[in-house]
Amino acid sequence: MQYLLAHPEIQHGDVAIGFGPDEEIGKGAKQFDAEQFHTAFAYTLDNGRPGDIEFETFNAAQATITIDGTAVHPGNAYHTLVNAIGIAQQLLNHFPEMMSPNRVRITRVSF
Repeated sequence: MQYLLAHPEIQHGDVAIGFGPDEEIGKGAKQFDAEQFHTAFAYTLDNGRPGDIEFETFNAAQATITIDGTAVHPGNAYHTLVNAIGIAQQLLNHFPEMMSPNRVRITRVSF
């Protein structure tokens, strides 16, 4: 903002600024009235170190998905078995891996 104020030769539209705490967990965002802000779009600027600006937002939203499979004896599985883990894997494969905030790699599974 200081830069835009110091350089009036830079053409721009109206700029509105809002400050709010706790946007990661949604408590601060619930207090923000977007309609009263009169803007078509907005950016969340966040940083950790001086000079850094994060251009992505993780909002900690949650989804609960229940997948029901059908367990059967392998001898009777053809056209009957519904593998819930396989369905979950197909679902997860639709999400871009690099957009996951945790970027977890499973290297070993034990049963």
